[in-house]
Amino acid sequence: MDSNENEFTSESQQIQVSNSIGSENAIWSIKGFKKSALESLKGRWKIPLIASLITIGIMICLMVAVYPWDFLFLTEVSTLAIVRMLGFYAVILLVCPVVVFAYLMLIQKMRKTKEKIVFSDYVEGFSFWNKGILAVLWQCLWYFLWVLLFFVCFAIIMGVSVLLIDANLSFVGTAIIFVGIIIFYVFIFSKYYSYCMNLYILANNPKIKIKKALALSIKITNGYRGKLFLLDLSFFGWYLLCCLTLGIGIIFYYPYYMMTFSNACEFLRKKAIKNCVVKAEDFELLDSATSQTEEQN
Repeated sequence: MDSNENEFTSESQQIQVSNSIGSENAIWSIKGFKKSALESLKGRWKIPLIASLITIGIMICLMVAVYPWDFLFLTEVSTLAIVRMLGFYAVILLVCPVVVFAYLMLIQKMRKTKEKIVFSDYVEGFSFWNKGILAVLWQCLWYFLWVLLFFVCFAIIMGVSVLLIDANLSFVGTAIIFVGIIIFYVFIFSKYYSYCMNLYILANNPKIKIKKALALSIKITNGYRGKLFLLDLSFFGWYLLCCLTLGIGIIFYYPYYMMTFSNACEFLRKKAIKNCVVKAEDFELLDSATSQTEEQN
């Protein structure tokens, strides 16, 4: 009798926390996201931990096996060495997105349901391997284009700075370079958090098109990128723990982190719909009747 009451209480708490994240009057709460993540994982840690071990294990083994270690000891960089290094990054871009996306699909399923999770739920995510690869490649392409554009602008600024230094205005030239570097990092972080919900949106519904998912990520994170950075920063203690345990702690950190950001993604989705930034049907999750009700709220 007591066990049934405890189970009912646990489920009620999970529903209450989950509803508070997606409710009309929900507010951004790092504590709330983390509490909801622990509630979603409570009593169901086994499969996420096994999946976490497999996911991280595959990525580490792949990096160790494929990385051209002799590249570190080369006195001269040859064309072959460059090709091998590019091959390494190509393999990483083609394999890591597959295992990460499969893991995210497991996490999203756990967030949406209180039903028992089995290992096949994790394996099922691998059937969408093409989505994971294409989504990451599309995202990386935009990173590359933005960085390229910034470096072109930065090169022009550097040229002006050199002219100023030659004209005995070294302080001004150095200051411009320093400010340019700061702006670069702020810019990159801004773009990173603009795109950070891309895979979460796709994992929630793999039927969404790649380009659309990235566009939705940009829209729903607008105005929340600084808060997403603080959410990341709140896991600093976990980062230290992972280092102190020689990486073992990452097995426990990974599901907790992913579930927390999954909750943040759901909050941003609901908030964007409420503020008419996007429409509910853009996510292709709800029927039209439910979509209209959600938009009215």
